[in-house]
Amino acid sequence: VSLEQEPVGFINDFMKLNPSYFHLTDGNMHQNQDEHLPLGDGNYNLKFLKECVNRSKSKMAVIETKRKSLTSLEENAKDLKFLRGLE
Repeated sequence: VSLEQEPVGFINDFMKLNPSYFHLTDGNMHQNQDEHLPLGDGNYNLKFLKECVNRSKSKMAVIETKRKSLTSLEENAKDLKFLRGLE
């Protein structure tokens, strides 16, 4: 947002650098601050981001979202289920 770049083209340029892993999160595409929202709670193009991970050589990704509970994996399971459901 702060660089006023079109997100898909900008990320595709990064893909040319052959990243070894990815940080996945959700947020508001029109906000300058990274919110780390649970997957599906924002308006990031998560389908496109998943495709980027899938076409990379390493396919390693970290889901980087805020959690309400530090003693439960329920939120993590919800993020994984959401990510797996993207077609």
